[in-house]
Amino acid sequence: MFEKSSVFTASEHNVREAFPFAITHWIHDAHKEILWHSHEFIEIAFIVDGSASHVFQAPNSKKFESRVSKGDIFIINPGEMHTYKMLKDEQIEVINVLFYSNIVDWTLIRDAEEMELMDFFYVQPFLPPEARFGNILRLNKEEAVLARQMVENLVYEYKNKKANYKLLIKLIMTQLIVVLSRMFAEQMNVYSSLGLVKALKVENIHRVLGYLERHYSENITLEQLAKISISSERQMTRIFKNITGETIFGYLHKLRIEKAKSLLLVTDNKISDICTAVGFNDISFFNKVFKKIVGVSPKDYRTSEAQAGGIKNEFIGTLDIERQGGDGVV
Repeated sequence: MFEKSSVFTASEHNVREAFPFAITHWIHDAHKEILWHSHEFIEIAFIVDGSASHVFQAPNSKKFESRVSKGDIFIINPGEMHTYKMLKDEQIEVINVLFYSNIVDWTLIRDAEEMELMDFFYVQPFLPPEARFGNILRLNKEEAVLARQMVENLVYEYKNKKANYKLLIKLIMTQLIVVLSRMFAEQMNVYSSLGLVKALKVENIHRVLGYLERHYSENITLEQLAKISISSERQMTRIFKNITGETIFGYLHKLRIEKAKSLLLVTDNKISDICTAVGFNDISFFNKVFKKIVGVSPKDYRTSEAQAGGIKNEFIGTLDIERQGGDGVV
């Protein structure tokens, strides 16, 4: 199983740079295998009905399989592989919200107390698979109704595209992230009291790691990160180095270069455009950092990987907010 795989690109699924948002609705059953795939974008998966086995693999890690069912919600990060497996009589209905982090209005989430409640977005998606999917956000009936209403509002605005629909989608997405994070925090408080989630007792510095992963393409300052970590800049940089073995900006450079390597392989974008897309403002500096980390220039890396059979995956499909079946963004 999973011999074939694909990268679902943003452009192929209407997650456009000008407005990085799309939404899909799928019903899957055991009669057709779902493609083993990753995405360029972030995906929030809502299990509307049914159940299945969710198979997941983060980069440089083993596959992890867990059961998901009605009311479950989880995030799939860019570059992570996943699919669903169903038994003979099983069926699963999934709504996927596809986006980049800049669709959320982070200016509304400023003080440390609010940032601390954003762990569903900044911390939980970066935990080891056992902790991440073993403590999945599982909504009760009341919570599921609230989340579904917000998703239906997103569907309505996305489908009808009335005046100011983009503004409304941004506001609803911000509301959705905050509400899901609050639900997650409340759930984790219950689990913690039962002694079930030692892996989730992470230091504030892990929130910084999640922030860098989500916002690597933006201008990032130590002041911003210190606020997120709820510590001074000096304390934060010391703890960050102890945990990661890297300075903050050394880590950020490596993260941006990894994103650039992926774009060099799966797109035909100009190197100067990739430089900007991953957060570098100067092409000369980008080339210098890339060569220092990778050992060759971006141009030579793209050429050598292409000659060696480097992947450039293609996926042919349609994006529709109506219910769909078969292969697609799942």
